Amino acid sequence: MKKHLLALMAVLTLGASCAFAEYTRYEMITPSVALGSGSTTFTSVAVNRNTTSPYYGYVYVANATASGGIRIYRPDPISDRTAARSYVLTNMSVIPPGTLGSTNPYLVDIGDDDTVWISEGSATTTVRVDSAPHPTNSTPVQAVTQISTTNAAINARGFRVIGTFAANNIRVFISRNNRATCYGIAGGDPDTPGTWSTIYDRALGYFPYGIAVDSAGNAYFAKSVATGNTPPFYKLPPDGSGAEGAEGYPLRFGSWPTWASNTTIPSGAGYVADPSVPGGGYLYYSARFGSSPYKVFAFRFALDGTFLDGYGPTTLGTYPMDGTYTVLDIPWTGSSFRGANPHCDDRGNVYQMWTDSSNSSVLKVVRTAYYPTAAAVKSSPTIGSTGAAYFGSNDGKLYGINPVTGAPASGFTTYDITGVAGAGTTVLSRPSVYSLNGSPTVLFTSNNGYLFGLDSTGTPAFTPVQLVTGETTVSSSPMVFNNEIWVPMKNGSKVTLFKTDSSGTHAQSMDFTSDTDVKSSPSVFGPSAFIGTYGGVYRVASDLTVNNTVASVGASGSPFIANTSTTPIAFTATVDGKVYAANATNGTALTSFGTGGVVDLGITVASGDKISGSLFAYNGKLYIPGMDNKVYCLNISNGSGGGSGGSVVFFEAGSTGAVAAGVAVDPSGSGSVVFGSTDGRFYQVRLSDPSVYKMTNLGSAVNTTPTVDRTNRLVLVGTDAGRVHKLPSF
Repeated sequence: MKKHLLALMAVLTLGASCAFAEYTRYEMITPSVALGSGSTTFTSVAVNRNTTSPYYGYVYVANATASGGIRIYRPDPISDRTAARSYVLTNMSVIPPGTLGSTNPYLVDIGDDDTVWISEGSATTTVRVDSAPHPTNSTPVQAVTQISTTNAAINARGFRVIGTFAANNIRVFISRNNRATCYGIAGGDPDTPGTWSTIYDRALGYFPYGIAVDSAGNAYFAKSVATGNTPPFYKLPPDGSGAEGAEGYPLRFGSWPTWASNTTIPSGAGYVADPSVPGGGYLYYSARFGSSPYKVFAFRFALDGTFLDGYGPTTLGTYPMDGTYTVLDIPWTGSSFRGANPHCDDRGNVYQMWTDSSNSSVLKVVRTAYYPTAAAVKSSPTIGSTGAAYFGSNDGKLYGINPVTGAPASGFTTYDITGVAGAGTTVLSRPSVYSLNGSPTVLFTSNNGYLFGLDSTGTPAFTPVQLVTGETTVSSSPMVFNNEIWVPMKNGSKVTLFKTDSSGTHAQSMDFTSDTDVKSSPSVFGPSAFIGTYGGVYRVASDLTVNNTVASVGASGSPFIANTSTTPIAFTATVDGKVYAANATNGTALTSFGTGGVVDLGITVASGDKISGSLFAYNGKLYIPGMDNKVYCLNISNGSGGGSGGSVVFFEAGSTGAVAAGVAVDPSGSGSVVFGSTDGRFYQVRLSDPSVYKMTNLGSAVNTTPTVDRTNRLVLVGTDAGRVHKLPSF
């Protein structure tokens, strides 16, 4: 099957005039998987969510004809995983154990151990559940029957499988007619029937459809919403017990948004684990409404039942203009409606089947959470002592937000620098937060050389002062040393290091006359600071005298001080692709590191700098960004390769783009190195095994260093599209 190119549909984007808060951006990729035309009937889709699997991100489609089976599509390229925007058909397939009826197979799901699960049904009486090990080549894999029930009255409307054979904890959930059923297994494996028992079999009110199961084992059955904006789910605990709700049915769960149409027929539900949101995850409810041709929509709900956001057509209702609803008019030209079990992956992207009178496709709706500004974000975010996130934008504003909700940080008012620095001025520097005179102060610079300090309300802590004139690219970040503000700036044909008192009053300065620019921030250790400019790396005393020259070549970013068990070390990456190590106490070269305190990474680029961002030290290793779109790794102890097999390369992010900003380490979750590329891709790469990673396509170049919010277990990163994206820890 030939590769299918994508047409990215336009979506409604709300402008910066709206209240500043988190927006969820939904984009539809159509057709992500074009299935073809003719008599073939496609009824269900699933996606592999197992991040350690070689099939992570693969898409599985049920071909519900009498001789049908499960088609398997891979991301193209494979490295894009769940961020893929194109898929190709593989030669792998799974076939059911025999013809049961006209809807054979009907629904598909992928287990936590890559087992392929199939739900079959005859027209009236039987539902059968089959399993098969994941195929590895072109030989079709024959599934075996695990469960067979009679008097089912109707095909399974919803189907979900959790657990693994190895752990003997598999649960199969089925919704059919007006019942919700859960089965558990003892023994067995993907190609050997096990011993099954019924954990619960409950009568429900409105017909249940798709099923979501959260991390605690609670099951949410999507229900029809008829009148009175009734809740969208039935919720059952792992044992199926629980209080009876209205009309004698199990607990009705969720709050339907009052503005939306309240006559819907659900198609499915999904659960996404996300440690950055309250409750640790969220739910999707997908449905159709109206009459033929139908319209399709999906809503996202918190685990307390609160509506969060969603997407759909303009005709769903008088939707709010607050960023919680994205207009996506999903094409629908026929009256038939498939996709009784749409799937969502571990990043919150939705995979939706649709079928018209002659064609079938899988629509992929991509979700990202971001905070909008009116221009490119080149200012890397910073988390302050109060938990607020601060960042600047080329729109001339300094923002302070709650990193979880996107609302303005408590009491903080966005600060517009243009009233002081002039029209068209921007914030390129990474804000830094220090205690000045006992109060937290947000320090940053403008591109034309002003120094700003804001208190926790966004009010100037001192009168802004312009330290240089005639410049337009100042991006260096201030730091505080002995209650004094230090900031290096490009100043004509030289670099000047300024020192001001806590009120911003210029007290002292020194010139690096042979240096032409600086884009980094000083790093303090003891009575001195390490400063990297385009001309070298220096250890500077508190009286602004140079004690040591660590390197005589341009620094790519800020020095990093690593407090090892023996000697504190100052590490700096340089634009010629090398890493320098110096004793942080006295500034002398650390001869045990590489050759004379220097390691050449061997980076090859066509032209320009080999490294452009700051390195990061964590748990005995250094991680360094490369302009060849790779991340390098060295052992702190001696400078040897810290990557797989002793290689200096930790991760290769593809042949396009460059890791032009710094890297960071997120110790939350399973621990990962986080960074973005100028090709718009953002990576979270497992520290313990770099072959395991998540990639998110942000759609715009990343020229900022990510910041990690350990408290809320999330990562923030800015893009040239003027957005700061929020991603859960991996």
